[in-house]
Amino acid sequence: MRSYLPGSDAPFGQEIFAVIQNTVLEVAKGQLGGRRLLEVEGPYGLGHKSFGLMDRPVGEQAQVGGAVARLKSAPTVPIPLLEATFELGIREVAGYEQGQAPFDLEPAVMAAIAMARAEDLLVFQGNDQLGLKGITNYPGVQSLGLGDWNVMGQPVEDIIKAVGMLEAKSLLGPYALALSPANYDVLFRRYQEAAMLQLQHLREIVTAGIVKSPALSAGGVLVAAGRPFASIVLGQDLTLGFVGPKDTGYELVIYESLATRVSVPDAVVVLT
Repeated sequence: MRSYLPGSDAPFGQEIFAVIQNTVLEVAKGQLGGRRLLEVEGPYGLGHKSFGLMDRPVGEQAQVGGAVARLKSAPTVPIPLLEATFELGIREVAGYEQGQAPFDLEPAVMAAIAMARAEDLLVFQGNDQLGLKGITNYPGVQSLGLGDWNVMGQPVEDIIKAVGMLEAKSLLGPYALALSPANYDVLFRRYQEAAMLQLQHLREIVTAGIVKSPALSAGGVLVAAGRPFASIVLGQDLTLGFVGPKDTGYELVIYESLATRVSVPDAVVVLT
């Protein structure tokens, strides 16, 4: 990991660093869908690289007479680090510092959006290279095939079925729902006879929130809301760091570390 410096070590004022930092955090958190679907544990710190699951039987280790020694182990889940660097030109920073020009923060905004997308991809889909599972492909989660959401009322019928699947596992709510952009946008169609949006109708059923995430290419996921069922484990929350001078500007970085914990797979219904 590169050596990040706190904002106090940047060769420009703390006021400018605060403007950049506030912009980055506002943009990133406004884009995040996973954090609105699942509760967050932590942050536990940048050095928190993994968390353990419950002990699971592995098998017999030794047998002597009638005595048996059995082996148990707690699998660990890695907490990967996400980072996105960007550069701000020295003239742009100087112009803002001297009060002579508006501050063009497009590089910071784009980096913040990229970080939000990377976080949601990790939360929803995991990462094959790391052997990490997300909320949609965790072993043991339930699945429901969707009907044609272009048919008025079908989205509500499908979500009622998914709720029934959770109720069958004694999970009585409240529920939270994340949808792909295409599936979410369909919900703005209005019932002609009731003058109500399908989205409004669904909010009467899914009371813990309905969110849109580009990390979902299609369908969505319905969960029993609450940390005991599934959560996001944060090592380091979203942070802005100063890397150093670069060419005719300054290099900065946004970084964080996290992973998804699914404690009760039955509490998740993946909508396909």
